[in-house]
Amino acid sequence: MNIRHHKSRGFTLLELVLVLAVLAIIAGMAAPTLRGFVHGRNVPDAAAQLVSLTRWAHTQAIAEGRVYRLNVDPAAGKYWETTEDGTGVQKTGTSLGRTYQVAEGVRSETDMPTDKGTQIIHFYPNGRTEPGTIRVISA
Repeated sequence: MNIRHHKSRGFTLLELVLVLAVLAIIAGMAAPTLRGFVHGRNVPDAAAQLVSLTRWAHTQAIAEGRVYRLNVDPAAGKYWETTEDGTGVQKTGTSLGRTYQVAEGVRSETDMPTDKGTQIIHFYPNGRTEPGTIRVISA
């Protein structure tokens, strides 16, 4: 009777555990760095969102022939769009008219005119926009 012994071609349990332990150590060392990377993206993302909202308001004001307003409350870290018509000021009624909250670790500063504690930039139907500066910075 011929008995052949085949040598298994695979990894032992010990080898797999050692490889997983090394990978866990490497991941543990990289995790704090990656957390800082994600936090560092909050400021550019918040600034891009504000720029998009202002461009949208400018375009809508011209297209609809109404005054649009960007309202900023730096103390609360919130901003939103409203429109002005003969009946007063109201939210835009679109998904972009919702209230936005700046991301954690981000704050905004403005030099815009104030109306009832909120700082405002007007976008007029003739294409004119009131000057104002919004600085989005890391808190």
